[in-house]
Amino acid sequence: MVRESVANGLPVIMVAINYRLGVFGFAQSAALKAERSENAGLRDQRLALEWVREHIDQFGGNRDKITIFGQSSGGLAVGMQIRSDSSGAVAYGASKPVPFQQAIGQSQINEPGITGYFTAEAMKSVVSAVGCNASSLHSDKTVSCLRSFDTQTLLNASIETYVADVAHNVGDIWLPVVDGDFLPAAPSRLIKEGRFANITTTIGWCDNDLTAFIDTTISTDKHAHDFIQAYIPAMTSANVDKLLSLYPISEFIANTRANLSSQFYRTAQAVRDILMVCQPLFYAENLARRGNNVYLFDWNQTISDQVIEALTQETGYGVIHTSDLEYVFGNLSLYDNGEYPFHATPADYALASRGSRSWSTFASTGKPSLKGHHTFAGFTPAFSRTGEISVFIAGGPHEGLSAIDGPRSKAALKVQRLRERCAFINSDEVIEQMRY
Repeated sequence: MVRESVANGLPVIMVAINYRLGVFGFAQSAALKAERSENAGLRDQRLALEWVREHIDQFGGNRDKITIFGQSSGGLAVGMQIRSDSSGAVAYGASKPVPFQQAIGQSQINEPGITGYFTAEAMKSVVSAVGCNASSLHSDKTVSCLRSFDTQTLLNASIETYVADVAHNVGDIWLPVVDGDFLPAAPSRLIKEGRFANITTTIGWCDNDLTAFIDTTISTDKHAHDFIQAYIPAMTSANVDKLLSLYPISEFIANTRANLSSQFYRTAQAVRDILMVCQPLFYAENLARRGNNVYLFDWNQTISDQVIEALTQETGYGVIHTSDLEYVFGNLSLYDNGEYPFHATPADYALASRGSRSWSTFASTGKPSLKGHHTFAGFTPAFSRTGEISVFIAGGPHEGLSAIDGPRSKAALKVQRLRERCAFINSDEVIEQMRY
């Protein structure tokens, strides 16, 4: 789907692409690897992006100014597409430049478990469900057996065997795989070695990104430890304890109205940092180290809480996962459908205007902030020569650029202690245990 819009007087051609998901896009086996059929969903994306590069001029676009944009699993896909050798992307068995110049990754850019077992276990479950387990999981016979079924049968099998608990990566079980071709090595290794495209990037997260995915009954140190241990099963118990020591319970306040404990918020913050903050910072630092501009943001305003409360009678989750979407797409009316209370404020509409204009301005100019055009004010690159790291707080009472620590750090970021916490989460030992 191709659509044209204009923001700040700058034309933006938006293209939505389709690609295979679940077992169809991310099935894993040695037989598929041998025929270069693993990571089919990512290959679909790359083919679509190459089509855009070759044909976008027919729609009024500029092939030399292409921005890819994804949120959540789409943000992970953005991270996978950026990864490459310095000479170009390793895809389809050939080295060639990536077909884009800029990228936006929201609420994910990488993920624990890519070199783990989640997808292999999901694959085994589907194979068994349709009776293709007479031979080895990795054999040609198993792949041929799966291909003998129609799409609906395999889809039903994947749905029936789907598990979404914390021990199964909170349901994110169909992940990319190191296939030696599209993804030639573990993502963390590619990042450390600088094997990625040199592009301008905007990366960010929602302030309470994962509260809606955390067990609301967590109320003790042991509960917190067990939840994180289940989420990162290869992390040693000692490192889980060390991680939690960086999040002292005294720094988190219970919400008695919502019946959510301090331990709940402590756990949610730690898991948010593992998935949504520290890995993006690790990626961003390496991109910036090689001369690329990177813009970081922390989304700090939402109208999703009123929707959740109306639908579930639950509250207290804050600025949850996806809270940024209705703003950056300028589409608050999505929730004004008569199904539940809708109380968007003038501040919400103003943020939707600033947010959507900033994203389209980034697509047009490579910068999310443009004076005199009602974008986010002062949203500058995240990394300075002095070692300061800045994050733009988008929305809420503290909007603006803030260092993560030091004298230029706003209270909203200073209390998050990102440098200290991410130094541990991004250490070689912990990265190895997070399996990415």
